[in-house]
Amino acid sequence: SEECAHATNLPTARAQKHGNYRACLCKVLARVLSPSGRSPECLNVVSITLKPSEYATAVYLTSIREFVNRDFGVNDRQMGRDDGFQIGIDGLVAEVAVCKYFNVCPDLSFEPRAGGADCIIKGRRVDVKSTKRGRDRVYIPDWKASNEIDRYIYCYVDFRTVDILGWFAPRDIFRDDNLEPSPREGVNHHVLYLENLRKFE
Repeated sequence: SEECAHATNLPTARAQKHGNYRACLCKVLARVLSPSGRSPECLNVVSITLKPSEYATAVYLTSIREFVNRDFGVNDRQMGRDDGFQIGIDGLVAEVAVCKYFNVCPDLSFEPRAGGADCIIKGRRVDVKSTKRGRDRVYIPDWKASNEIDRYIYCYVDFRTVDILGWFAPRDIFRDDNLEPSPREGVNHHVLYLENLRKFE
């Protein structure tokens, strides 16, 4: 097909000659590169799949940010027990996917910082949050209440595929009735159920 010919970067005549080979190759690559998981129809959410090059960029930039933050003494305030580097990758993958969907520029800088907005959407400061598929609740530390964020967008991330679930306003999150002690000493967190996310209009 024309799409496969473009993907393999072959001239048109040569592409026609080797059409069967390209078709087979494209099918194999699609099976290798396509992440598994539930279909977006089952989730009733927006689903975005990044290109392999976009995912590779997220991995590279995450490694640079981790090195810079460590070198400048920026503390890792991770609350979960999952691998911190993979959490960083998933977070940046989610940011890129959200920015693609809303047609805004992602923040690809790597200056040392902790917290803050990931992007600006329709004049609102947005913090993009990622979690694994199958999780129905998430946690956010109480100290984030001081951040100047207008929207918290939550996503499921499965390799290159991002399901954009919806958003919370700060008033939905930072309440007394969902505050509890965190496993991390000296920190309280707010418990959020993803079924309560607001949907995009």
